[in-house]
Amino acid sequence: MSPCLNWLNEEQAQLVGRVEFDDTDAMLGEFKPASGQHYRIMLDQAYGGSAAMAVLLAWWRAARAVSASLTFESPSHELMQFIQVSDLDDIMPLASSSS
Repeated sequence: MSPCLNWLNEEQAQLVGRVEFDDTDAMLGEFKPASGQHYRIMLDQAYGGSAAMAVLLAWWRAARAVSASLTFESPSHELMQFIQVSDLDDIMPLASSSS
């Protein structure tokens, strides 16, 4: 199953599935932030290693480029382990659960 970014409303989405390198180009186009908006992406059903992290970091950079904010919420255990092993937990905009 290919990963997908399911939009729940204008500011909140959920990334579902395993992100592989073959998916990165398509996934990069799934998030188009608007200036000044705040976005939340739930990651509890998202999986993958460096390909997933490349997509998440690209989305974060895209948000910053237009002065939008982006928070990743509730990363799956697999993603959280990768974030910690990669020493990215200090820079990734993470929240433990949705509010």
